[in-house]
Parts: sequence; C-alpha cells; structure tokens
Amino acid sequence: MSGFRMRLLVEFREIFEKSEEKSLKEFLDGISRSTILNVGAFFLGFSNNESKYDDYREFLSMFFGKENEKFANEVFKKCQALEKRTSRQLLIVNPISSLRLFEFAFENIEDKDTQTEAEAEVNLFKAYLLINQQSTESDKHAGESTANVEHGIQVPALTLTMSFSYADIINYDISEVLVTQLIKAIYLLEFLSEHEKGKIILKGLLDQFECPSWQEYLKSFMPLAMAVANQEREAHIDIDVTHDDSYEKSCSFIDRLIVIDNESIKDYDFKIIRAKPLYKLSEGKYRIIYPLFVIEKIFKGLYFFLSAINNALPATARISEFKSFIGDEFSEKVLLYRTLNYIFSGKYLTKTGEEMKELGIDAEPDYYARRSDNIILFEAKDVLIRADLKLSKDFAIYETEFKKKFYFDERNGRVHKKAILQLISHIKVVLTDHFPFDKDYHYRSVHIYPVLVVFDRTFNVAGLHQLLNKWFSNELNQLKDEGLFINRVKPLVLVDIDTLIFHQDLFKQKIMSLEDLIDEYVKLMSIAPLQKFKSQRHAEDRVEQTLLPFSVFVHRYVGEKKIRKVPEIFLEFGYKLA
Repeated sequence: MSGFRMRLLVEFREIFEKSEEKSLKEFLDGISRSTILNVGAFFLGFSNNESKYDDYREFLSMFFGKENEKFANEVFKKCQALEKRTSRQLLIVNPISSLRLFEFAFENIEDKDTQTEAEAEVNLFKAYLLINQQSTESDKHAGESTANVEHGIQVPALTLTMSFSYADIINYDISEVLVTQLIKAIYLLEFLSEHEKGKIILKGLLDQFECPSWQEYLKSFMPLAMAVANQEREAHIDIDVTHDDSYEKSCSFIDRLIVIDNESIKDYDFKIIRAKPLYKLSEGKYRIIYPLFVIEKIFKGLYFFLSAINNALPATARISEFKSFIGDEFSEKVLLYRTLNYIFSGKYLTKTGEEMKELGIDAEPDYYARRSDNIILFEAKDVLIRADLKLSKDFAIYETEFKKKFYFDERNGRVHKKAILQLISHIKVVLTDHFPFDKDYHYRSVHIYPVLVVFDRTFNVAGLHQLLNKWFSNELNQLKDEGLFINRVKPLVLVDIDTLIFHQDLFKQKIMSLEDLIDEYVKLMSIAPLQKFKSQRHAEDRVEQTLLPFSVFVHRYVGEKKIRKVPEIFLEFGYKLA
C-alpha cells in the first residue's frame, strides 16, 4: 500500500515558461501511438509501494537519453528548487496521469513517427507534466468547496475531497487485492452454483467464456494474475500465450478483455479500461494496461459480467434488483457472516443478523460479538457512489452522498435510517434492555465498539473517518442527554471487508484483536491540545496520521509488527483450482 503522505505533483508551469505550453495533441503529434501507449503502460507498471521512480532524480535519470542530458539537468535543478521552496516531496509519475496519457493516445494519436527520439522524450515529458497540471487544477475546486466547512473538520474535509476520486486506484497492496479478489470470487461462484436462478446466470457466464466450470473460468485468469504477482521489475507486463493445445482457447479468453482499435475508451473513472485492462500487441501477445485493473477483474469485474447476463435473461429467469440481491444474499449473508464467524468463533459470543431475526429481534445489527466486557456491533453496507459524483471533487456533493449511504436518507417525507443511526439504536439496546440472547454483562462495564463494514475499497479514503464520527458523535450525545452511560462507547470505525478477509487468521489466532486495533487507532486519531512538535514537518506528519483510513492503519501495523500472513483459506482455494 503506497505511502500516505500526499506528495506534490510536478506541473508544467513549475518547470517551463507559459510561452512553451501547447495542447496535448501538439506535444504528442509525430510520436507514434504505439510508442506513447508503451510509455503509458511502462509507467503504469511502476510499483505503487515505494517505487524507486517516486524519486524524481531516479526518474529523470531513467527517462532521458544522453542527447537530452543538458535538458534533464535543467529540469532536475528546477525540481530541486521547487522541493526546497514548498518543503514537499515531489512526484512526477502517478497512475492517474499515466492512465490519462494512455486514454488520450489511444483515441487521438496516429501510429507514425516524425519526431526524433530526443524530441519525443522532451515532448512526452512536457505532455505528462501538462496532464499533471490539469489534474491539480481540479483540486482548486476541492479547496473552494471546503472553504466554509466548520473548523473542526476542515482539514479532513479538504483531504477527503482532494483524494476520494481516485483513492482506490492509488492506495492498495497488489498482493492483498489479489488474495481477497480470488477468495471473494470463489465464494460468489459457489453461492451462484447453489442458487436456483444463480445457476442460470452462472451458466451464461461460462457459455460466454467457453468454460466448462467456474473453476476453469478462474483458472483462465491465473496466467494474468500470476504475471502481475510475479512482476520482477518496474515496467510494463506482457503476456505471451504459450503455443500448446490450449493456445486458441487462451487467446480467445484474453481477447474478451482487450481494448479494441478505434474503440472510445475515455470514460468516467476509467470504466472502459477497468473493463478491458489489456491491449493486443500481436497474435498471442498482449500487454497489461494497469495491473490493478487486471486483478480486479477476478471479482469486481465478475459482478458486472453477471449483472449484464442477468439483465439479458427473460423476466421469468431474471433476478430482479440484482444489486440488492448480491448485497443482501451474498455480501452480508455469505461474505460477512463467513468471515466474522471464522474470526470470532471460540471465545466470543456471536450472533448473525439472520440468527437474531429467527429469535424475533427487530432492527437487529448485522453481526454481534462479545468477549468479556467488549461488545462489537457491526452494520454492513454494500454501496457505491456514482462515478460522476465520485469525480466531482466537491465536498457538498460528497457530504450529501455519504450522508445518504451511511447516516440517513430522507425520501417521500420519511427518514430511512442508515448505518450510523442503526448503530446508535443498537448501542441504546446494549445500554438499556440488553439483547435477549446476551444479558451476562453490566452496561456500565462494557466497552462498545461500533463498526461499519463496507464492501468496496473506494471508501478507504483519508478524512472520511472524521466526517462519519462528526455525525456519530452528535447522535451519541443525544443518548447522553437521555441519561444513558456512553463513557465506554468507542468512536465509529469504518473497515472494508477485504481487510477483515486478508487478516482473518491473525484475528482468529489471537495474534491481534479487532478491539485492540481499534483502541490503537483511536489513540492515533487524536492529538493532545498541548502536544509539542520538533518541527513544522513533524507537526504535518502527525496531522496526516490522524487522517489515516483504518485499513491503511492495519496494513502498517501488521507490517511494522512483521506478522503479515496470507490467509490459510487462500492456500486451500489454490489447491481447489490446481
């Protein structure tokens, strides 16, 4: 998972004069399309976890040839001056600009060379910095949209607004994404194979990809996934299909995942490249555009395949409200229950939402776990935010959407409670009547941990914790006004299901506990009013720590303790597919 510190993107205006600025087309015309696509894919092959090319010195040394040595030295000096002036670490290459470069060249540039190699290096570099500049200009709106936000959450609001659009593309650990994508895909395919209408959709998927079973479907992804997982150097990743008995079948499978010449690929949130994350170099040879998008095809992309197949079915065979069906029947009752049952079985008293319903409990939490004086209350929400809204970089839009997804939604004059209000209701029960299946505690002794589980990494974004807890604290204080003892209620924590899945064995084996992690996280989130700092940089680092998403905190914690391990179930599933 990449470092959390927000680096300063190097823009065109910081290195070159205004008079040198041209359009992207003008910079790139005369450089062959294939060359630019190669450069885009090369940059997208850089590690997102402390790439050596994050250092502009390394990048400039690698990118420019001997003919441009003088030019590169001038750029280097200007970068040094910028770094000194701003006291910020600089960044030139980043996934967003690289994807935009790829998109632009794919649609707008012809495959002909009229520029020399030295000219192409300079103009590609200038074009890239221009794309960086266009990206940072949208951050101005983020600043304007948070100008009047109340003081207590202004910094989190600004950080959230600047980073939410693309946090999922930048902040991840590729090995963890691979492991959790495969586990979730197997759970989903097994679930569909046992569901009456799910079997029909599953058959449609297998027919579409000409696979005899879902196991064979997943096996077909493995060469792509392993090429990403075993990447040895920071560069583009090519797939050479082996000329054996399955050559044509393998090519046919990959051909369904490639962008096609003359196809329009520019779209909100890179949706086309997410759907088709490879391009064809020649017969049997393919290049990955962005490794993350290939890995996410295993599960995240699977949902979109299945949804399209379901929509094409006759009404009698179709699953109505497919997204809700997946959210309720799979995300909650399979993913959440199986993961939490595995984590908490043994020393915890547990109840799933379904088990509570069977006991006649209304408005139950999605999951309940207690060990000694620690009670963990879970609410799970399988939600997304529309791509055009996600890319708005407008805090008012984000606040409205997060409120509707996680706080309450007012429709037709009625208030529909979401996770925060639901958790407040559960806390009230714990502090007053108790749930009927668990009365063996005293309300003044228990520590209550409210946890919001989401099913997409999109919400692992800096600053969201503070916004959610602003609403949560307001509601919790109302319980206090009613005379309830809230002193041992912890702040709300948002965690994505992938974090729970990947670290499930560490929780299961009591190497770490969710409660202890939350306690450590809560400590990190607050700064003592009189705390002193060694320097301005030290103070900024400490503020940035308070904005960490819980998932990033856990990733760092596990890394620092050197206790990271692949879940055993992943290895078991590997044998299933072998």
